[in-house]
Amino acid sequence: MPSFSQLFYVAILLAVAITGQSSPVLSPRHLANELYGLAGASASDYTQEFDGTGTAFTDRDAAIEGPAYLTYSVVPNSTYNVDACLATCDRVPGCVFANLFYEFNNNLLDNVFSEKSNLKCALFADIYTAADKTNRGGQQLTPPPAGLTYIQQSTGWAANALADPDTPDGYELVFGPVYGANNAPGYMGYVFLDKYDVNACATACNNRDPDPQGGPCQYFNIWRALVGGVPTTYTCSLVCLRIMNGHTRIH
Repeated sequence: MPSFSQLFYVAILLAVAITGQSSPVLSPRHLANELYGLAGASASDYTQEFDGTGTAFTDRDAAIEGPAYLTYSVVPNSTYNVDACLATCDRVPGCVFANLFYEFNNNLLDNVFSEKSNLKCALFADIYTAADKTNRGGQQLTPPPAGLTYIQQSTGWAANALADPDTPDGYELVFGPVYGANNAPGYMGYVFLDKYDVNACATACNNRDPDPQGGPCQYFNIWRALVGGVPTTYTCSLVCLRIMNGHTRIH
């Protein structure tokens, strides 16, 4: 099955149907601990999604730009410090992806911040691919004759908990990921999410008021929309009919 991140920059679709067992409503803190593994996570809990282009004099790369940006930190640059970056992601609530890269000709990194390091660790609540590396620098952040900022050795690291999310309790995976959204009978509406969060979508289905004719929500479809190739929204569509193998039936 293709990895979550390989398909994520196009429209992602995951369809899940209820199995007849209700899923507990999780508190935000419990959900964060369950989904993102904030307690006791290590480098083994991450998968490298893409490589950098190198650190030779003429090598140039780009950093990730995306709607689920959280924050960034500066880590020691005595080595290419992946572990320090991922440890930072572990401590930031909602972080599931880290982009580690060198940024050159940035006066704040070189002379102002206490770390005196140009190795930046950008953190996100979403998973990205090399296709999302669009920030190539190009800013005049240090007075001339210094050159414009540029990026080298930009790598991406995804938390395994979101790259291959567990199916929520009381549900089973019906199909996906695929390249389109579902159009199903029994549609009950949708909710926008702030990230690709299967558990949050399941909770929305569990808490949805029953449809007067179709009954309670029994199926949800989670997907990401692109506008001009740029990810913009995360949608959780809710359905009161169970769908199996492309067919529908009322439970």
